Amino acid sequence: MNSMKAFVKKINPDAEYIQLCPTGPRKSAQLIKTRDLASINQNINGLTGNDLIEYVLEAIAKPRFRDEKYDAILIEDDKDSRFLRATQDGSSEINSEAWITFREDLCNKIHAEYPDITVILLMAAPEAEAWFISDWANSFGSVYHDMLGTARNNLFSVRFRILVRDEILTDTYTGRIESYGYFDGSYAKLSQKIQDAILKEDSFADTAEIRYSKRLQGASMLFNIQPDTVLKSCNYFFREGYTALKNL
Repeated sequence: MNSMKAFVKKINPDAEYIQLCPTGPRKSAQLIKTRDLASINQNINGLTGNDLIEYVLEAIAKPRFRDEKYDAILIEDDKDSRFLRATQDGSSEINSEAWITFREDLCNKIHAEYPDITVILLMAAPEAEAWFISDWANSFGSVYHDMLGTARNNLFSVRFRILVRDEILTDTYTGRIESYGYFDGSYAKLSQKIQDAILKEDSFADTAEIRYSKRLQGASMLFNIQPDTVLKSCNYFFREGYTALKNL
């Protein structure tokens, strides 16, 4: 929860970020600025896709949203398999038309309530793991350092980076990670592929105790990665949200 706020602050440190989802019962205006993990309403923790959009539209219709006088709405989500189209070889590419239609439809719905509010969509395409791969030194390359020590961490970092490039991204998506990830017409979830790869004992027999959790290691990586570095590889969906937030 707090790691995403830390990440977007690196893009625009002058904005004040108040997280409304996931959140819990709010007893005061100040409390929404100091929300911690223990107070999260688990019914709305992890909302994504259409469920998240429905929550946003319900939230902005409530009187308290108008009373709190926001200047912008920042919606961050994993893109997953949305806004892709199949190619003849069974892989995928970005479907710009589907993305633009979705974005315009959502903005129109929000602007029906608040005509002047800025709407920013910060999409992790296909998932936040794409951001981590894009800034390897500050993510997978260092997150296990305290556990492994310098020598073993360096070995792991080199070996795992090669595995991610050759066996997860493959030649198909290396260099265009935001287009990931259909293979032979079937969608492969990037985070699951990473979890499975780390658990392969034959690949990392000397680092068998390491695991990857989006909630634990993913949160640490979000604290450490640099948006400007992510931007070099994630230059469509991420660039759009990055630019809008930076220019707010």
